[in-house]
Amino acid sequence: MEAKFISKVRKKWLAGLLSLCMLVAMIPVTIFGIGTGASTLTTDIGEKTFTVGEATEFSFTTTANGDAGKMVIGTSNFSDPDAIEKLEYYEVKDGNWYEFSGDFGVSTGFPMSDATSRFRVTFKEAGDYSFTASMKEVGTENILCSTEVSITVNEQTPTETTEPPEETTEPAETTDPAETTDPAETTDPAETTDSVETTGAVETTGAAETTGTAETTGTVDSDATSPQTDDNSHLAALVTLVLISACGVIVTVLFVRKRKMQ
Repeated sequence: MEAKFISKVRKKWLAGLLSLCMLVAMIPVTIFGIGTGASTLTTDIGEKTFTVGEATEFSFTTTANGDAGKMVIGTSNFSDPDAIEKLEYYEVKDGNWYEFSGDFGVSTGFPMSDATSRFRVTFKEAGDYSFTASMKEVGTENILCSTEVSITVNEQTPTETTEPPEETTEPAETTDPAETTDPAETTDPAETTDSVETTGAVETTGAAETTGTAETTGTVDSDATSPQTDDNSHLAALVTLVLISACGVIVTVLFVRKRKMQ
């Protein structure tokens, strides 16, 4: 009887232990695995587009895992530091950007935690570069986590200036010299108010004077070019008088000679 009782108790005890083991197996392993494993470091710098002369923001994110609480310091290595014009980090405490160089953090380090840090870089030279960042434990110099990325910096695209259309200025219309009106219009000599009077020999009683603004009469009379003597008699009458006078002279001479001969 006692042996049977002991056997039943053992079976119940083993069954209970087996049930407990199964219950433990059903509990998520994460309850016991929180903070285990190595820390990780990731970045979005490879997703960014970099252009010479333009500030571009990027970030690094740490996941502490089993390294939580360890005092660490951030280090970086850029393939060509001379290509960087300015590197800055964002200070969460005051919301300002500060120029950054050397290691990230104070020399004594800061506790490893799940965090994201923001940075901003401006390049002065285009090209292909590689960038490595690491979280190093202070004191042991052990690298807890790191990441390496390749980036391309593009040349700055020249700004296209739009030139205004050329304005063509039409040449000013020239006036035909034949159509220009001379403000001083000449006066025909034949229309001057003081005519030239002749007495025997040609004597001018005064220079021709123009009255006011001289005006042209259009066509010029052909007689205007000859001197004006105010003698409008006919030439035939003059010739007749000359012949009569000549005859008188001849008759007088003959009469005088005849009288001397007597």
